[in-house]
Amino acid sequence: MDNSLVLIQMIGIGFFVIGVGMLMRRKSMSSVLENAVQNPGTLYLMGIVALILGVVMTASRAAWSGWQLLVALIGWLALAKGTVIILFPESIASLYRRMNKPGVFAVGGIVIVVIGLFFMWIGFGW
Repeated sequence: MDNSLVLIQMIGIGFFVIGVGMLMRRKSMSSVLENAVQNPGTLYLMGIVALILGVVMTASRAAWSGWQLLVALIGWLALAKGTVIILFPESIASLYRRMNKPGVFAVGGIVIVVIGLFFMWIGFGW
């Protein structure tokens, strides 16, 4: 099976679950984000996880055509996010504080669920 296909399936399932979680637990998500902002170690760990995911995705897939472009783009975005969190944690904490609103989690959750469903549709051939 093609690496891109496996990655798009995993991203799709992951986005779907994360998006549904954001929608179902908006108040909890707000406190999770606030705790991450207040704890530099947690924020740093978030950066490391994003960086590792980005490195794995970009190293395993370098195609820039068709739907495989989505996998490469998500990988590069994750790589950039992890790098920015690690290098500029105070700026990211400030940004996260401003975004920490229930409405943001509702809209973000819907967008992430839709993207997850789209990726699963591509990955599983629905």
